[in-house]
Amino acid sequence: MEVHHHPHVEKKNFKEYFFEFIMIFLAVTMGFFAESIQEHFNNKEIEKRNIESLVRNLDEDSTNLTQAIRDNQKTVNTIDSLVAIPSPSFAKPGFQQRFFYFVNNLLTRYAFISDESAFDQMQSSGTLRLIKNHDVTDSILQYTRQNKIIRELDAYIDQWFSKSIGSLARFTDLRARLNVEPMKMNKNYADVSEYINYKVMERIALYSYIGILKHQLRNLDNLIPFLKKEYHL
Repeated sequence: MEVHHHPHVEKKNFKEYFFEFIMIFLAVTMGFFAESIQEHFNNKEIEKRNIESLVRNLDEDSTNLTQAIRDNQKTVNTIDSLVAIPSPSFAKPGFQQRFFYFVNNLLTRYAFISDESAFDQMQSSGTLRLIKNHDVTDSILQYTRQNKIIRELDAYIDQWFSKSIGSLARFTDLRARLNVEPMKMNKNYADVSEYINYKVMERIALYSYIGILKHQLRNLDNLIPFLKKEYHL
């Protein structure tokens, strides 16, 4: 009968087991560190791309803020000229021509709308957390909070603007806006006074609006160079 002999296996001593453990431990640890380093560099690249997009938005905002300040200041100046017309002159010849000259320049609103697409993308993707510099985060959040205040004030101005248009429609034939015939009004001068009063309220709100826009523009004058310096853009 054939007898099978088991091969002799040499037992490892403690030092060999310990050495194998150390090698496995080092391999796992190095792999973990390599993965962490790779993730760190990937996150830094994502962070920089996000800031590049944000800066492009801010550059556009700066241009639009400058234009909005200029246009709204013109509106304030026009309302001031309209308000300066004395009430007794409403019934005098030539009043309608002066009145409608100002009205034609007051039929458009100039609102500042910030481009927050880059910021919104950072929020929705969760990559806003990748910004480790708290000064950067605070500056960006402060800018977006100020934009919210601007939107709220803009909505308030829109209320007075809409009321003035409704008032204007009650005493004015607006077909002139379609080049059908010259603008003309009825002789209900109480409606004229109401329209002017609405414009006065709009003008008061616009004064604050322009001040906030100027403040936001100053914020951008500091924020854009700060971000470019921090991220070497």
